[in-house]
Amino acid sequence: MLVGAIKTLLNKVDAQENKITELSSENQKLKDEINRLKGEKGKPDIAKNKDDKKDSDDKKKGGKNGGRGKIKMLKK
Repeated sequence: MLVGAIKTLLNKVDAQENKITELSSENQKLKDEINRLKGEKGKPDIAKNKDDKKDSDDKKKGGKNGGRGKIKMLKK
């Protein structure tokens, strides 16, 4: 009896999670449409880096811009 009730509750939670995801997606589409109608730009389509491995290697080695930059000395 208790196991059945728990399964029922888990199914309801799962259904609600799916509904929330669906509604969030629809909400974002409507916000984008409102912004478009106002004449604002939408979210930019940013393509993923094709050379991810090279970028991550540079960061690990402290390569191009991998460090913090110059340290400024404070005047006393």
